[in-house]
Amino acid sequence: AAAAAAADSTSIRVGDNDAKNNAQQIPSMNKVTSDICADLLSSAVADPLLMQHASYGLVSGIISSLMGVGGLPLTMSYITEVTDLPHHYVQGTAVCALIPSILMSATSRMNAIPLQTAGCVALGAMGGGYGGAKFALSLSDDQLRYLYMGSLVLFGGRSAVGAFRNIRRIRSKYR
Repeated sequence: AAAAAAADSTSIRVGDNDAKNNAQQIPSMNKVTSDICADLLSSAVADPLLMQHASYGLVSGIISSLMGVGGLPLTMSYITEVTDLPHHYVQGTAVCALIPSILMSATSRMNAIPLQTAGCVALGAMGGGYGGAKFALSLSDDQLRYLYMGSLVLFGGRSAVGAFRNIRRIRSKYR
C-alpha cells in the first residue's frame, strides 16, 4: 500500500505514523483544482443561469487577455444587469471572479513582464486596494453606484479620446 501511495502522482504523502498501513494522503493542488472545476461545471450544466455566467466568463477572459485590459468594468456591468445583488456584493463578486483570469493571463506572459516594475505597481495596488475597499464599504449602495458610473464616464471618455488620436495617427501613416 505504501509503494502504491508513493507511486500515486496525484497525492503527497504526509506523516509516517505507520509507514506500512496508515499513510495519510493530501490531494495535490492539480487534483483539488480539477475537483473544484468539475463541481463548478456540473453545477453550471444543471442551472442555465450558472451556464450563462460561465459563458460570460469565457468571453470576458478572452477579451480581457486579448486586449490587455482589465475585465472588471465589464464584469461589474454584467453582474449588475443579470442579478439583483447590492453594489457592494457586485464589486466583491467581480473582483473575486477575475482573480483566476488575471493570474492565468499574467502567467502566460511571464517572458514579457518586467518583474521589478510589476512588483512595484502590485505593491502600490495592494495598498490602494485595501484602502479603497475600506472606503467603498463605508459608502451607501447608491453612493457606490454613482461613484462607479462617474468613473466609467471619466475613464471611458479619456480612453475614447486616446483611441481616436491613435486611429488618426495610424491612418496618417498609410496615406
